Amino acid sequence: TAFEIENNENELILRIRFFDRTPDYWLDKGVNDRFSRDVKPIQYRFGMQVTPVKTSEKRLFTEKNFHVDCFCKIPREMMYDEYFSGNVIDGNEEIGFDRIKRLGVDTLYIHEKWNDIQNSPVITEETAKRLKFIIEECHKRGIKVVPYFGYEIATVSPFFKKYGDMCIIREEKKRISGNALWSWYRFPYQRDLRACLNSDFLDYFYEGLVALHKRFGFDGFYFDSTNAPHQCTNTEHGCGWCDKDGYIHPTYQNFKIREFFKKIYSYADENDLIINMHSCGVYNMACVGFCTSLWEGETVQNKLLNGLVKRVPENLMRAMFSARDLGVPMYTLCYSREGVWEYQSGAAIALLYGSIPKPVDIAGPLEYTSKLWKIFDEFPLEKAQWLSYYGGNDDVLSDNDEVKVSIYKADGRILAICCSVNSEFDGDAVISTPYKNIKDALTGDLLSESGNCTIHITGIGCKILEITE
Repeated sequence: TAFEIENNENELILRIRFFDRTPDYWLDKGVNDRFSRDVKPIQYRFGMQVTPVKTSEKRLFTEKNFHVDCFCKIPREMMYDEYFSGNVIDGNEEIGFDRIKRLGVDTLYIHEKWNDIQNSPVITEETAKRLKFIIEECHKRGIKVVPYFGYEIATVSPFFKKYGDMCIIREEKKRISGNALWSWYRFPYQRDLRACLNSDFLDYFYEGLVALHKRFGFDGFYFDSTNAPHQCTNTEHGCGWCDKDGYIHPTYQNFKIREFFKKIYSYADENDLIINMHSCGVYNMACVGFCTSLWEGETVQNKLLNGLVKRVPENLMRAMFSARDLGVPMYTLCYSREGVWEYQSGAAIALLYGSIPKPVDIAGPLEYTSKLWKIFDEFPLEKAQWLSYYGGNDDVLSDNDEVKVSIYKADGRILAICCSVNSEFDGDAVISTPYKNIKDALTGDLLSESGNCTIHITGIGCKILEITE
């Protein structure tokens, strides 16, 4: 075991075993000869990060955000400016900008399609016109705009021609002459490859983002997987190491990722900007503290909506989605796939674990989330204590093990999230509480004045109850 933690009564011991035999590089190199010039020292660099990463958690629901995944919701030939300027609901004359304002959105996340060049801080004039228009239309409605940036360098990027081979990530464990690349295509036609922050791309990316913000005045940076330390064997920028047989092995650029986030967070903090990270199942604690919010969603929902699992994996959700152990607010991107997976199912999972859904659909899902925002706006959330079904909630109980209950509690009021975590569940649960009055928070219907009520849930879904003394 390379790492071992021994938890004693009065001390916690971290034991790290760096190696358990003579390193291959030292073999047959005269290790007993103190004058040998062939033996190089083995050096280690590592860091330790205490969690939660921030001393106090901000109010969880700091944003009423809306995320439009362009490849799912917008036709390929249409761009964001055209989409939001037109009628987005059949039979409704209301344009997209006005609709999201009316439904309470205060932060718009725009996905990849805002930028003609994937992940590039140097943009085309067409992109510049589009971005300027979106920002102006949103700002005059009091809506913030946070554009997407990721982890790639595009073949049409002005940086690629000169520095492309030097800064890309090479992944496979092969001889130096035969490394593979990771890439994908998008429209406008280009190939996008992972860029390594251990290269000159770091400064180019950072300086470009700062210049772009100063030019357009948007409200933050939405990073997609930029935090993930991918294995890299590109020796042109210092990654990878070579074994005694001449094979190249990967290294991970964790400290450089931390350096980038530390720099961009400092700039964001000075300018009151959002740093929102799609962590994509990777919690790189070296840089989580340099984010203002995180979001997840794909890792769990994809398996549920494709039928690979039937139940919400509790341990995974507790570790990843509540964010109480991280100290940074967590949002959950929730999908809808007609006839397969309802948006309300993703929302139920998010709410049960103390997160809040981040809608991607301007139709029903945004309308449903708008109702949730109103519920939480009317509850004293700033003072509330969050008590989960797996630790702390003794005030609202379910008699059915398939229905879990987590609550927010403040000033003699409770907001109870009652959720089924089994996609095959179809049944009732008796909810009991020492408090008396129970209402359905979404409909306003009074369910009980005796502290007990029966609810029915089908599949993965939830009932939100407002409970008072």
